[in-house]
Amino acid sequence: MDTCHFEGCETQPNEHLFIDGDPYCSPHYNIVLEDRLKESFQNWDGDSDQDFENFRKYLARLSDEQRWTTKGDSFLSQYRIKKRAYDFEKTDEGCEFKIERHLNTWEGTGKQRDVIEHWRANIEDKVLVLLDKTNSS
Repeated sequence: MDTCHFEGCETQPNEHLFIDGDPYCSPHYNIVLEDRLKESFQNWDGDSDQDFENFRKYLARLSDEQRWTTKGDSFLSQYRIKKRAYDFEKTDEGCEFKIERHLNTWEGTGKQRDVIEHWRANIEDKVLVLLDKTNSS
């Protein structure tokens, strides 16, 4: 296996730590992910473009892998942010977005309750905050 892909690092990479196909050692893995999150955030112009898709991917990955602080009576997974979140709006600290949740799905017919959760992500403080929860119609 090659060395860590971080410039100047000669360390053997961790066999499970890859970013966009490149291997990294444990100390450089989070540094590179955080740099890419911040870079894609700076380049994201608010429209659906590659920088937005990269921001969304890195936000989902970092918030899950680093176990960001979550405030509110719900939780988010990497999959939920990456695949199911919508209505992203860029803010000074990160973004706000919504996700539709299907509560009680496994409890049987007629028990499911759909809600829309409104979230804020602060990428500097590494915090996800549930702002609001409304019933979906």
